[in-house]
Amino acid sequence: AEAWDGGCDCQGYCNKGKLTEAYNEVKCSRLIESGGDTRGLIVHASAPLRIGDQTLGILNVAASDWSEFNEESLTILNSVGNIIAAAIERARLFDMLREQRIHEQAVLLEFSNQLLSRSELQDLMNYLVEEVRRLLNFDACALLLPSEDPTWLAFKAVSGWQADPVGEHRLLPNDDRSGPGRAMRKQQPIVNEDIWKNETSTFRADWLAAEGFHGHVIVPLIVDGHSIGTLVLDMRHAYQMDIDKLRFLRLMANQAAIAIEKARLLQQEAEGRRLEEELTLARQIQLSLLPDSCPIIEGWQMCSYYQAARLIGGDFYDFFWLAGEGKRLGMVIG
Repeated sequence: AEAWDGGCDCQGYCNKGKLTEAYNEVKCSRLIESGGDTRGLIVHASAPLRIGDQTLGILNVAASDWSEFNEESLTILNSVGNIIAAAIERARLFDMLREQRIHEQAVLLEFSNQLLSRSELQDLMNYLVEEVRRLLNFDACALLLPSEDPTWLAFKAVSGWQADPVGEHRLLPNDDRSGPGRAMRKQQPIVNEDIWKNETSTFRADWLAAEGFHGHVIVPLIVDGHSIGTLVLDMRHAYQMDIDKLRFLRLMANQAAIAIEKARLLQQEAEGRRLEEELTLARQIQLSLLPDSCPIIEGWQMCSYYQAARLIGGDFYDFFWLAGEGKRLGMVIG
């Protein structure tokens, strides 16, 4: 065991990039300097464990003389080294991926909790574009939803924009003329890393070009199989979108779509209750303007009935006594 303590020439060669062959003859400094029983081992064949241009380590097989290695054994050594390198890289990537997924899960859980805690729709949308932009390190982010005219998409929240497309009521076509419209229709992400070379959208606008965006990623927001909007992330310089980031973005988009739909339904329900309360109050005011009962006149029988076509109506009636001698009754209906 003492023979393997400390440094070694092969490690130095490897660190200096001198182990350039598939297998290399190295006189082992640790074996030579060892005071213990090395069983006659002096040299070893060193096969660097490489993945692409990266060296992960060294596979050493010791012998008493280089002549003990034949061409077949060295070929096997090289093959085994490649297999070991691939296994190490896979294990390393798996550990990295596991750590990344654990981190992503924690981030996604916090992101989802923050979305669902916001019942006010505009507050939720503002948080969404800010947080997605921050987490994925993009220059700008925008949320677009169908406008009152569903053939157009309206900006509902933005982050990182120089202008204010929300306040300026900017619209994009909800069809193949724009990237967001195409993503809505196809229900698939659109990644365009260079819009000046690869742009397929035919919609052009000076206010959009003035932002100086170089590339974008567009993901549809889908609920129950229906597209309810899009998230658009933009960069003002060259940028490469990797698969993991796109996957993470789609997970966030799924959570965002559910939260937006929930907040919108809650808002519609609140508006419905408020309208019902206002109509109930209006009905009470209207009924208070009508006479409580019909006049009682000997020899006459009068009755009235009022029913609005809906919760409230625009009709009115009243009785009144006319001035002058005698009892004269007037009636107005409108």
